[in-house]
Amino acid sequence: SSAAIAVLWLPYLLAYWPGLIFGDTLSSLNQIFGAPLSNHHPVVFTLIMKLCIQIASIFGLSRTSGVAIYTILQMAFMAICLGYLAVWFIERLGIQKRFVWLMVAMFGISPYIATYSIALWKDPVFSCSICIICVILADAVLAREIALSQFQKIALCLLSLTAMLFRNNGVYIVLALVLLLAVTSIVSNVRKQTFGYVSILFPLCISLAAYLVISGPVYSALHVIPTEKVESLGIPLNQMARVAALNGDMSDSDRTYMDSLLPLEQYKDKYRPTCTDMLKWDPEFNSEPLNNNFWSHWISMMIRNPKVYFEAWEIQTCGYWTVNVPAAVQNTSNINGGVPRNVNPEYNIGYDITSKNLFKFNSIRNALPLTSYSISGGLVFWVLIIACTILILNKRWQWILPILPLLLLYGTLFIASPIWYWPRYILTAQLALPVVIVLLYRAVITNEALKPKPIATQ
Repeated sequence: SSAAIAVLWLPYLLAYWPGLIFGDTLSSLNQIFGAPLSNHHPVVFTLIMKLCIQIASIFGLSRTSGVAIYTILQMAFMAICLGYLAVWFIERLGIQKRFVWLMVAMFGISPYIATYSIALWKDPVFSCSICIICVILADAVLAREIALSQFQKIALCLLSLTAMLFRNNGVYIVLALVLLLAVTSIVSNVRKQTFGYVSILFPLCISLAAYLVISGPVYSALHVIPTEKVESLGIPLNQMARVAALNGDMSDSDRTYMDSLLPLEQYKDKYRPTCTDMLKWDPEFNSEPLNNNFWSHWISMMIRNPKVYFEAWEIQTCGYWTVNVPAAVQNTSNINGGVPRNVNPEYNIGYDITSKNLFKFNSIRNALPLTSYSISGGLVFWVLIIACTILILNKRWQWILPILPLLLLYGTLFIASPIWYWPRYILTAQLALPVVIVLLYRAVITNEALKPKPIATQ
């Protein structure tokens, strides 16, 4: 199944060789060829691409071929994950196995998914990692014992570590999952209930410990520049900027603080309701005061302007939970929203890396679009909420566990996402919808968990 999916994606790689290159990709290339390492974009992504370029050089291949090697590795990882998901979905629903090819066709033919397979972003690997984590957790609860095999424990550990290293909000998802499971496990023991979560907690804790070592001492030894503080303050900063732009109620201390970030009279012109980027990238924006009493001023302004704060949050995040905003529900500009250099020749890639159409015919690219419809983030969010409600009403509290990583993902977007909507941020929730379908089918329709298999066939 995985091989078939990869083959269906292959025309995209050949048409947009060596893969879709974005501004984020160029940031990593800058670091590969001399700039200091920065965790603004995941260091692991940068270092793996650097290794691929070095391997290509050893064999006398070009830098373009080195980038292509990374793309091929990413395609293989995604294909393995989605191939496994396709087979798992059919198996757990009890459908005849020949229908797995319908799932394979859906994953392989969809331009939305195919373009991600060659998109040189952090999101494809992160999204597939979280998706398969949901699959592993689903198998744990479907088996009733909340137990994992040794292979599943190793996979859960490695996938969790990968998710944390490939996107900065991954650590918050894993950490929150560990805390929730730890509390639930303690409560279960106190009530002397039979189920526990030790087999899940142990690999998650190992991966969390490994991440702390890598992101701490290892990154320090590599002189990695930490992620800028402004990156984690997108929504709070825009809430404060909205107050300043609308001349809201502020104390003298708050006014002085906001003026130290950007001259007060400029907020009206430079504040953007749906995005913080234009503000924090402005040449006159001073990020240094963010390290001094930011939250005390944020609270002070919130108390005086609660409605304005809510409006600012609502405008920035509505694309992730609304179902009636056409710009989000009907969004097709996802990959193109990242301005791929492959189809925008006015942007120079540099570093002797060139984009090629190995088919030689431009008509092939026209047949392989970079824009495509996907299930909106708002619709997916409410599917998850409704699914959890159904499971609770059917007293299947434990069965919410596989959905938790997806809800936690949305939680990180609601708290810190500075962009009102970008589908790549919730790709993992879109891919994991088959897991939700299986849970509801088992819990509500068949009212059964997995039937144990004979030992000889396990």
